[in-house]
This record gives sequence, structure tokens and C-alpha cells, in this order.
Amino acid sequence: MAFSFVRLLAVSLLALPAIVSAAPSDTTTGPFNPTGITPNPVSRGLGPKPPVRRAHRAVYPRQSNTPPPPPSAPFPTGSITVTMGSTSGFISAVPNSFGEYSFTTDSTQALQVELHNTDGSSSFDIKALNGLTTYPFLTAITGFADTSSDLGPGSFNYCYIGGSSQTPAHAPPTTQSNSFSDASGSPEQVESAIWTLGADGSLVPEWVNTDGSTPAATLIYVPGAAGFALTGDVDAFTANFGGASVASFSFTSA
Repeated sequence: MAFSFVRLLAVSLLALPAIVSAAPSDTTTGPFNPTGITPNPVSRGLGPKPPVRRAHRAVYPRQSNTPPPPPSAPFPTGSITVTMGSTSGFISAVPNSFGEYSFTTDSTQALQVELHNTDGSSSFDIKALNGLTTYPFLTAITGFADTSSDLGPGSFNYCYIGGSSQTPAHAPPTTQSNSFSDASGSPEQVESAIWTLGADGSLVPEWVNTDGSTPAATLIYVPGAAGFALTGDVDAFTANFGGASVASFSFTSA
């Protein structure tokens, strides 16, 4: 009897590693972000100090009889609520180490934004007020592992959601500095004026391919990278990179 128990215990211990290795994991199967490098820190602090101005004699302009133009309406400000199935939270003001915006359930850590949709007739920019100061506009950035700068069905191509300066609306991607390239050293293309606002407050991105077409694109959150992305085929993306959750963004006014 004692011998049988010892044999049973030994068999159980041998099977344990197999049981542990079968547990689900958030790790991806492809290089969503570059590997083997240490990302450069991405600036979130105050901007550069203003230049020191030398004192000079004041020159007073003549008074004009023309009335000043009426002040323009302020841009709407608030935060971006994120919904992923039964989970909800916000875009975090703190990006991950590759300069990609992440997720938080803490409202005090939410990214505060300004919608630059002055006429409502076109896709527009979203300016981050407490996020990446060097790259203040919420931007789609082509992925490190992409085979081209185009999104669409059957392709795992994706775009990080990070920061850059402004790009024109309805324009194909352009290569310019951005938060991901700053952190990784990998030059990528960007589009910033991609956002549209629905009557229900939903924020929907509209990526423009290199041929000018606008494929249906889906926002996702990649837990293994702690970053949001945009893709034209969720199934193709997850088959190559592992788990991701479909996400939706909506604007919550301050």
C-alpha cells in the first residue's frame, strides 16, 4: 500500500509541469513591438522652457475703429471612455514604454483630451492635454511588423495608438516623428486627423490607405503589450500576434 502511494505521488509530480504549461497566457506569438531593445523614455513632462526675451522699448499701436472679431467657441474637452465587453475604463494618460496609449480603470489617471472638430463635417484631430507633451495629437502609427501601410481584410497589419504632430484629414499616411518611433528608433508612418464623432458620443477612427481608400478598421486592446491598436482584420491579427480585445471609444465631456 505504501509503495502504491509513493508511485502515485511520483506520477503526479511528473504531470504537474504539463498542467502548468497548459494555462492560458497573454503573450503574443509575433513581434507586435520590437524585441531585444530598451525603449527610449518618451517625454510626458513639461515642454521646453520659453525663450528668454530681452527687454525692449514698448511700441504702442494706434487704436483701430474696427471692432474685434467675436471669440471662437472653445474646443470640447473631456476624457475617452473605453468599453471592452463587460469591462470599461479610460485611455490612460500614461503610455507604455513604447509610447503607445494604454488602459486604466482609474478615472484620476484618465487622458484628458480636446476635440478639434470645429465644423463637424470631416474627420478631425484629438489633442491630449495631459499625455505625451512632445507628440500631443492622438494618432494611428503603422506597426513595426506590418507588411505595408495598408489595413484591410485578410491582413494582420495594424497601427499603434500613440502621439504625433498633426497631419491633414483624408490624407494617406506620412512618415514623421511620433511617440513610437521616438521610443523604438523605428521610423513609422502616421495619421492624426482620423477621428469622427457619432451622435451618441462614439469616437470612430478612419484610416486612409496609401491608395486613398478607407477600409473598415477596428480598435483593439493588446493586453500582452498594454497598448491600443487599430486593425483591418481582428482574426488575422490575433492569429499572428495572440490575444486582443475589441474596444470602443466614446467621448465624455468634462
